[in-house]
Amino acid sequence: MSGLARSLLRAIRRAPLSIAFVLMVWAYGLATRSLPGGPNDRLLAHVGTGVGPLAEGRWWTPLSAMLWWGTIGAAVLTTALVLLGGALAEHRIGVARTAALLVGTQVAGTLVALGLIAAGAAVRGGGWPSDLAAQVFVGAAPGAVGLVLAVSSTLSALWRRRLRLLVLAALAMLVAYSGALPDVIMLCSGLVGLAAGVLLAPPDRHPGPASRTEVRVLIALVVAASALGPLVAAIGRAPIGPLSVLQFVVLSPPPDAVTVQQICATSDADMCRDLQAQLRLYGIGPALASVVPVLLLLVVADGLRRGRRAALVVGIALNLVLAALGVLLAVLVVSTPSEQLMVYQAAPGARRIFALTLPPLLPLAVAGLLWWTRARFAVRAPAGTYRRLTVTALAVLVAVSAAYVLLGAAVADQFDRPPTLGALLADLPLRFLPPGYLGEVEPDFLPQGYLATLLFEWTGVVFWLVVAIGLMLAFRRRRADPGASTPGGPGSSPDAAGRTWAGSRRGPATPTGSTPAARRPSPTG
Repeated sequence: MSGLARSLLRAIRRAPLSIAFVLMVWAYGLATRSLPGGPNDRLLAHVGTGVGPLAEGRWWTPLSAMLWWGTIGAAVLTTALVLLGGALAEHRIGVARTAALLVGTQVAGTLVALGLIAAGAAVRGGGWPSDLAAQVFVGAAPGAVGLVLAVSSTLSALWRRRLRLLVLAALAMLVAYSGALPDVIMLCSGLVGLAAGVLLAPPDRHPGPASRTEVRVLIALVVAASALGPLVAAIGRAPIGPLSVLQFVVLSPPPDAVTVQQICATSDADMCRDLQAQLRLYGIGPALASVVPVLLLLVVADGLRRGRRAALVVGIALNLVLAALGVLLAVLVVSTPSEQLMVYQAAPGARRIFALTLPPLLPLAVAGLLWWTRARFAVRAPAGTYRRLTVTALAVLVAVSAAYVLLGAAVADQFDRPPTLGALLADLPLRFLPPGYLGEVEPDFLPQGYLATLLFEWTGVVFWLVVAIGLMLAFRRRRADPGASTPGGPGSSPDAAGRTWAGSRRGPATPTGSTPAARRPSPTG
């Protein structure tokens, strides 16, 4: 870590322009009290950019927005992006071109993004484009992203592909799940930077095909990016992107079972179903259960990076299961009247279409990509590794299932509607599904007591955590090569010193790798 820190400091010291820019913004930001709370409304109206400010004639705002960086959190992130982008660019393309790209990609990306947003709002007259048209933006993050993608053309083919895939996947994920104005402007500025990078690349630059190892890393990045999208929607303060409705997979309000029961006894059925769905998604256990697909996919991505055949199989199977769950959820939502929906009634029109079609289509696309590149993943674990993991997982599955059914029946009075043994058995499969896929399923009973809540929330979590940890450890195990300990091949054996001897029909055994004249055994290799 200390070596990494020293390398990072050396790289940043080679970016005097970026350092000066960051210090200047922080200095007058603190002086004008626009940090740490962000510019006040009066200042924002003059320097912030958006469809509204440009329509009102404030043409300078795409440039002035670079000089104010919002709240303290946004300022810290922008500082990191500017310093890292500058450290990468200034010693490669010079200070003048770095400044031109930083400003040019931001201004051009802002104009392209705002033009598309204005056109979309004019055509649709509502929805996501209209929400974006009402927002105002400040910050230099789009210029930093555009600078990084432009300078990526000067890197080696290996790092150029990795950097571009990582940045573009992150930007696309932000737009799809968060969908705020800064996300759209960053994506457009990044694409402008890619186009500008063509002018920086040497004319004779012809990268060869990616190696087997490089393909593994790129595929792992794609799988990891596909896993993190719902978390972006959940972390965002007010996500409005096409997939923002999927925030319900990992985000939920906190009512308690007693309140829900009282409201259901005195209020209409729609409010009762809403609160029941929210209660199902609340708590540490449901939160962990909601991110189980994310955790498993990240473990699979690590295995794919290592070239593991088992990671390929698990990745394809997991994505197919998620696609099937997405199809079942879509069928349930479509077949339910809109006024009876508990979660997806908040996503009318086109957003509901996106929310119902993309959850099954995205895992299918990832599964297809893994199948198409399956020849790249051939590394296997030592014999018996996955057999032991399967036995362990089955034992844990039986244990937690028995605990849920038997202990649940023993503490049936701790549920709002005491379940029978058959009801607990029927509900058992739902304990292993992410709560977000159960938002439209009306629960038959809900826990009230401590032990009932523990069983209801943690049965599936314990099982999936064991599976995830077991897979992670299995993907890291190296397979013992049978030929590694016997380099002499068939008929050879190591002696006490670890040297390999091979028998011969013509005379006494001689050590492999030595000559008869030497008469001395020498270690193989």
